[in-house]
Amino acid sequence: MLLRKSYQRNGRASSFLKWIVVDDIDFKKTEQQLQQLKEDEEKRLDEEKEKLCPKCLVVYIPKKQEFGHCVYHPAFVFSIEKNKTLTLNQAEQECILARLEGKDRPPPLIWICCGKEFAQAGQGCVKGLCGLPEELAKRTDIDWIQTDPVTVVQQSFLNNPLYQKKLHNIIANLEKKHKRR
Repeated sequence: MLLRKSYQRNGRASSFLKWIVVDDIDFKKTEQQLQQLKEDEEKRLDEEKEKLCPKCLVVYIPKKQEFGHCVYHPAFVFSIEKNKTLTLNQAEQECILARLEGKDRPPPLIWICCGKEFAQAGQGCVKGLCGLPEELAKRTDIDWIQTDPVTVVQQSFLNNPLYQKKLHNIIANLEKKHKRR
């Protein structure tokens, strides 16, 4: 009786009894709970793996990233000579071809998002977090296991209506300029 009163006074009687009861009963988890535990563990492990950012093309670890580590261009490149839009990979190929052909200067390519020359742009003009852009991450119609995220992101940047409109305005202004001459 004295022992029971002291447990009750200290507020430990209920926790002591819970410990005894929980220890004595073999709690079984449902299939749904087991599946959730498995998914949580897979997600935790995935957050610790190195990944290639589809925006800035730098290797990162999702769990350790901070805002501002991802610096990229959220649009596409425009070839002035060919009057053609290019993805980042296509623009890099154009520059490599120019070097292989022995040209002194890289081809005139500009980023539509910021207007910088492709060869001089260095890092991007936008900072953020590495990984898929939010609008793409939410899409359920893409099988991310079978699909290359870099290709999807570059195509998304290429088809961005905001930058398509900006390009249209640039081309219209260039045409007006040439007509005046």
